[in-house]
Amino acid sequence: MASLLYVCRYNLDRSPVAEQITRIMAADASLNVSSAGLTNPDYNHFLNVTYLGMTNEIREAMKRLGYVPSMHQNSIVTEELLKLQDLILCMERKQVDNVLEKAPDLEGRVFTLPQYAGFLYEEVASPASLIGSVPLFFIFRDMPYEARAFIYRLCRKTDPRDYEGVIRCHMHVIKKIEFYVDNALKRMRKEGLILA
Repeated sequence: MASLLYVCRYNLDRSPVAEQITRIMAADASLNVSSAGLTNPDYNHFLNVTYLGMTNEIREAMKRLGYVPSMHQNSIVTEELLKLQDLILCMERKQVDNVLEKAPDLEGRVFTLPQYAGFLYEEVASPASLIGSVPLFFIFRDMPYEARAFIYRLCRKTDPRDYEGVIRCHMHVIKKIEFYVDNALKRMRKEGLILA
């Protein structure tokens, strides 16, 4: 049975979503799927993390896309965990570098998810990178909603006070993960890592 590990920064949104989508898409395959983060999340910062180990926003976005988020226990990347894997798929190139710093002998088994799926220059952005504050925005905090929304769009960010916009950002990330996981599974089947 092949072992696949998904890695992201905190193991709160992207890697557990990829893990759950893979379990669904490859339910008939002989594949051991797990996920882990490079660092422990600061739970004081992530006040929106539930007992399920994922952010409320990613769980809501999964539900809106027809998934039933399952229980998830946050894990941290260790050298021992890495060495047990046949394939390690990270969300960003810098995470590939971090994994290879921990276990350099895994060269050739560590990729970004998009890279392994055939999209060499793509990454799976964190939902948090799509949502955020605009520099010096506090100066305009009392402006009308439409004007504030316009400034956020100009800066290519979503206003963190716009709940539906935040959920749309999370849904966008999940849809990208679905696409890349589907293509990665096709490659795994082609290469004989999984048989189904």
